[in-house]
Amino acid sequence: MKLVRAIESLPGYRLIERRLFFRYVKRLRTEAGLRLALATNYTVERGIFAGMRVHSKASWGADQFTVLSGQYESELYDIIHRTAAQPYDAFLDIGCANGFYAVGFAMISRNCDIIAYDLDDNARHITALNAELNGVSDRLSIKAKADPTELGKTISGYRSVFVLVDIEGAEIDLIDPSECPALLKCDMLIEVHGQTDVVSKTLASRFSATHSPTIIPRQPRNPFQFDDLNCAFEDEAWILVSEGRSVAKNNWLFLEQR
Repeated sequence: MKLVRAIESLPGYRLIERRLFFRYVKRLRTEAGLRLALATNYTVERGIFAGMRVHSKASWGADQFTVLSGQYESELYDIIHRTAAQPYDAFLDIGCANGFYAVGFAMISRNCDIIAYDLDDNARHITALNAELNGVSDRLSIKAKADPTELGKTISGYRSVFVLVDIEGAEIDLIDPSECPALLKCDMLIEVHGQTDVVSKTLASRFSATHSPTIIPRQPRNPFQFDDLNCAFEDEAWILVSEGRSVAKNNWLFLEQR
């Protein structure tokens, strides 16, 4: 104990301790995700996309446990489940990453077209692999850049469109009806970044004449619905269902046409 106290009294110890803590958290989550992937053969166990296969090359990292356990971004599930039952002609996933939502929406929705966008070459490649693995390649188109011109051209070809946006802060620039009027005919689910309250209010105000805004609050996850967490302490169990996000009042905004 004397040695521990001596170490804790060293200058800079708190900073080192914090860095070690986050390294431990990441390792704990990553290892749990790998165990679950091997146990389920990379198959989502629960949630709206239960049964979805996730390609082993998909780089979910520390989020793999929440993805495969069906808890990843679960505050969105009610809206996605409801919208999947609507007669949309197209679903646009802007910032598709590994194709989780593009492929998942194709699996649970009616026969709407799925268009996935991502600037990253590897993300588009993995999305294609996941689409093939789940038998929805024929319904999914994969593109690189979603600028106002591209979005306007694509949306104009459909009567009813649902758009999901997760582009790491660029939503404040892209989701603007003055630049892309076609967005006015879409329902949109947008992940907001940075000053989430400010961004949400700005986006909502741009569509105030046509859309009703819904702020989607963060919701708790439950690690104890699983039989084998392989954790000695409940503190570790709660860490497994963390998504490692910054603390914010909300992360998502739903804009629905009136």
